[in-house]
Amino acid sequence: MPTPSRARALAAASLAAAVAACSSFTLRAPTDNQTFSAATTSVPVRFDWTPTNQSLQNFRATLTNPAVTTPQTDVTSRFTLGAGSGAGSVPVTLGPGQTLRLQAELYDPLYRRTIARDQSVTFNIGAAPSFSLRPIGDILVERGASAAAPVTITPTGGFADAVTLSVQAAGGVTATSSGVPAGSTTGAIAVTAAPTATFGAQTLTVNATSGALSDSERFDVVVGRAAGPFSAAGFAVTTPPQSGLSADGAVRVRAVLGSSLPGPSAFGAIFETAATGAPLGPSVPYNHGRLPPNVSHGGAGFCAGSSAAFVLSGSGPGVTTGVDIEYQATFRNLAAPNAGDVSVDVNQLRTGPGIPSYSFTPLVMFSPDCTLALAVGAHPIGPVNNLAIIVDVARARVLGSVEFNPPSFTATVETSGTAQRVVLTWVDQGQTISQATPIP
Repeated sequence: MPTPSRARALAAASLAAAVAACSSFTLRAPTDNQTFSAATTSVPVRFDWTPTNQSLQNFRATLTNPAVTTPQTDVTSRFTLGAGSGAGSVPVTLGPGQTLRLQAELYDPLYRRTIARDQSVTFNIGAAPSFSLRPIGDILVERGASAAAPVTITPTGGFADAVTLSVQAAGGVTATSSGVPAGSTTGAIAVTAAPTATFGAQTLTVNATSGALSDSERFDVVVGRAAGPFSAAGFAVTTPPQSGLSADGAVRVRAVLGSSLPGPSAFGAIFETAATGAPLGPSVPYNHGRLPPNVSHGGAGFCAGSSAAFVLSGSGPGVTTGVDIEYQATFRNLAAPNAGDVSVDVNQLRTGPGIPSYSFTPLVMFSPDCTLALAVGAHPIGPVNNLAIIVDVARARVLGSVEFNPPSFTATVETSGTAQRVVLTWVDQGQTISQATPIP
């Protein structure tokens, strides 16, 4: 039988163990970093505590939101959790970057102290399903042709629905799209420029919709010229009473005597519709050349279609007033025959003090779509041999000129991105040389 002192020691140890057991508890919060849909406004946050023979005092839940001026708010008033194990929930109104803090206390009678437990959980609020249009790159569309503008959307919040694309366009440009299919992020806009579309840049607005969601972007479409090589144009008429038709038979040119026209010329060119004979602009006087071997060089003709025409006039027989130029090239946009012609001087000979004489028979060339032309001849003063003058027939203006030496050369319309240029290339003393003139 234990002694009294021994008994008192055993009793004290037993009491201490019992008190310690009652004084030990845990408070568990849910899994951290949970993500909820933005459509969810409130969720019950569940928690539990381990068995205890005492009530847990001062249980409270506070919500911390770093995005607001007063970041901490009480979710619950302080209350007591019953003895034993248990579980409960706290309703939480969701917001981005919030942290819920759970706290409770238990009094330890052995050590006469309060034991506190503290748990926190952070909530991530997911974005609502949505999308946005990424910037759309500018494109160039040749007049009378089509090109595609790629479209990409950026989905958020699990968005995967179909997106409808509509485009506002004008100036002879049309645009269509089948949209962005469901489950995809890419689509395209087909942009078409009519044969009479206005050259230059215009801004298109793309509207993207999917249900109640919408976004818009703008991009530029540049209506440009057809790319490719220039080709030489021949005379359809040189002397009266000749007549000739454009390649498509829509336009006729007639050569008439200059005596029937105002002005000092031996001949004249009359452009008219082949079907009705309606005039397409005023008559253009012209003459043949005056220098051998081109005393019969001169006349009128067409580009490959019926959209542009030219008259190459010399200063030969029939001229009743003095002229300094050897030839003059006149270009007409037959789509707007009364808008005004463009005339440039062209020489056959290059002469000058200390410069060897050089001859180049003047010629006319057109770009693939007949909107640009070259008038090529000998350089009037040198020291280089040749001079090519670049004419914008569609806009009735001169773009520039290129000087070069050899009689053989090529000319092309080149496209790079949304920019275009006329490039002349030749070989001089074994070296290939190119010179570009921008097309504004």
